[in-house]
Amino acid sequence: MTRATLAAWLSHGCRALVLAALAVAPTQRGVTVGGAHLSLVDPLLALAAVGWAAKAVVLREWDRVLRLPWHVWAFVLPAAVSVFAAGRIEPAVRDLAQIGLYFVLAYLVFDDLFHRHPRNLRPALYVLLAVLAANVLLAAGQYLTTDDPLRVRGAFDNRNVLGGWLALTLPAAFGVALHVESGWVRAGLLALTLLGLAVILSAAAAAAVLVALLLIAAGRGWPAFAAVVLAAVLGLSVAAPRAGGFRDPAADARLSHEAVLFRSVALYDDAGQPSRRYPEWQSAVEMMLTHPWLGEGVGNYQRCVGTYTGSKPRFTGPSEPDIQNLYLVIGSSMGVPALLGFLAMLFVPAAAAGGAGRRLDGWRRGLAWGVAGGIAAFAATAVWHPLLVRGIGPHLVLLLVLGRLLGERGARAGEHAAGADGEDG
Repeated sequence: MTRATLAAWLSHGCRALVLAALAVAPTQRGVTVGGAHLSLVDPLLALAAVGWAAKAVVLREWDRVLRLPWHVWAFVLPAAVSVFAAGRIEPAVRDLAQIGLYFVLAYLVFDDLFHRHPRNLRPALYVLLAVLAANVLLAAGQYLTTDDPLRVRGAFDNRNVLGGWLALTLPAAFGVALHVESGWVRAGLLALTLLGLAVILSAAAAAAVLVALLLIAAGRGWPAFAAVVLAAVLGLSVAAPRAGGFRDPAADARLSHEAVLFRSVALYDDAGQPSRRYPEWQSAVEMMLTHPWLGEGVGNYQRCVGTYTGSKPRFTGPSEPDIQNLYLVIGSSMGVPALLGFLAMLFVPAAAAGGAGRRLDGWRRGLAWGVAGGIAAFAATAVWHPLLVRGIGPHLVLLLVLGRLLGERGARAGEHAAGADGEDG
């Protein structure tokens, strides 16, 4: 067997493993092995990374090993260094391993798969849209049959994580819908977007998605923008109330759709007591300012944030999960340099994709704006929810890689257009 043949087989194997990982990624379920929680996507990504490394060895492409863009290293390296400040090593190693799997190994594999072989982009989009449709339909069924808003969660653990994942993925589907040629595909993706918005019960995610959709529609023209505005107004005034649709866990009462959304970001509960979210944010700020360079160590946020409570109100009642501010979690546990690196890792490919949308044509233009909108909506939602979790990480890395790929493709298209203009002149 020649090197080229072996490399081709390894490439096919990596492609199959990556597509399988993207298909099973949107869930937080898994098994516990030796005290570590593993989801099904973790071994798939690890095997794909082994195949990618083997192919690099076979083809002697040593220069591709650990060739990450600077904005990824800007987050990964400070996060790794923060291990030295960790009071407990076990959670630090566990969280750092997850970061390495997603933002180093998975990034390299995805970059090789889609950047060097763009023909793999369509199958990945089909898988993403399929799992998006499956989760939205599952959440819609839960919406219609449950009294507990936290159980409207798709395949995730709660509504907040589902909302964060939909904030990442729905804008991409909507962007493609506005620019795809097939009328049937457009109608299906638009219906999926509307249904996805209807099942988001996190106000932060719903607002972020709506703003992203408005900006994407504005790029298409005023008719698309006006249609999104009209749909939003109708949804808020007609569809959303669903009076008496959910049970209030703290009282013998019923909650409307809007009440559930409001409570997800409210400063105070019905008794006038501050919700747990915002006092904890203040503690996280103090934690970050006390240890600005390395934080308290990656993986040590929950262990340490309680020691910074001081005289702030102590919330003792039940609280819904995943209410932390992701940026404060990163800054207080990994340090301000890691926080700035994380912001760069998000917004550099988002800006590249957004700029490329003006130079690309057809569904790729819509995908570029959708990727930019999805990353931006994810970033906004992460203010209210810590979204670096299993189930979201692989698809976040996918959009980061696509943002870089589309940005480079848009730059080449701009150069060709400039060259053509010069020849015409």
